[in-house]
Amino acid sequence: SNNPDDGQVVDNGDGDDDGDGDSNNPDDGQVVDNGDGDDDDDDSQNTITITENFAGKSEQESGKVDILWVVDNSGSMENEQAALSYNFDIFINQFIDQDIDFQMGITTTDPRRWYNGDMVGDPSKLNSSYAKSNESSFLRHFKNQIQVGTNGYGEEMGLKTMKSFLEKNSSIFRDDAYLAIVILSDEEEQSSSSANNYVNFLSTLKPNAGMVKVHSIVTKELNNNQWETVGQKYLDVSSATNGIQASIKEDFFGILQDMGEKIVTFATSFPLSNTPIESSLEVYINDELQTSGWSFDASINAVKFDENMAPQDGDQIKVVYETAQ
Repeated sequence: SNNPDDGQVVDNGDGDDDGDGDSNNPDDGQVVDNGDGDDDDDDSQNTITITENFAGKSEQESGKVDILWVVDNSGSMENEQAALSYNFDIFINQFIDQDIDFQMGITTTDPRRWYNGDMVGDPSKLNSSYAKSNESSFLRHFKNQIQVGTNGYGEEMGLKTMKSFLEKNSSIFRDDAYLAIVILSDEEEQSSSSANNYVNFLSTLKPNAGMVKVHSIVTKELNNNQWETVGQKYLDVSSATNGIQASIKEDFFGILQDMGEKIVTFATSFPLSNTPIESSLEVYINDELQTSGWSFDASINAVKFDENMAPQDGDQIKVVYETAQ
């Protein structure tokens, strides 16, 4: 931008687009200022190159995910809690059928001292091992406990309680497992901290920030219910982590089916920390470029390998890509 310009320059026929009669910088057409202080017709996006490294997974580790449910327990949430409980089977059956190694925790949006980030239910009955040993008891326990009641604090702070839960229960959730957080609320998150602060906190939990996704089932538009507010902070955190953004007014069967499919895929893939320019993606196994046998799933921002090309335990996976700066 040595020759700044704030408007439009039209070729004056001297082979130059700067209008000064100097043909050292020839051009044969018209240049419109792109706002970068330069009239050189370069409107390309600034990018940076990212390299992310992953370890190959053994067959036993190929699907390992921890799931935290953050459920609004204010006075207006009875029907939504019941809908989540009733439709849970369509969500969890996908994990059981595909033998996903999962653990779950439940907390509420109540930020008061005695409730902030506390565990609801018995975590020893909310995992894949217990589900295998006694599936009916597992389902019964989750469906009962996910209906957390409606006596909670009226100023819901689901992101604050999420953070408190993860800090209080760091020994429960596993460092090498993917983390999926599902938030259910009909009101905006009302803590003083910004959505960006919560995103930054989540990015510190795993070796790769892409290993954490926040899925929101919240109010996305108002429908004349005086107690409802749009859950914009939840939606912003979901957007920043490439999570699902669903409306609390939609059919819970469809929401949970889609969410279960995405989390299962997430647990068996290699999620990226940034959104790549897809044409720039390069995938290596043990420093050998892979020109086939993998794909990019934009819905979860992750690289997936074909079944017959899956990396083995001990393999080193490297993903190189460009992203907008």
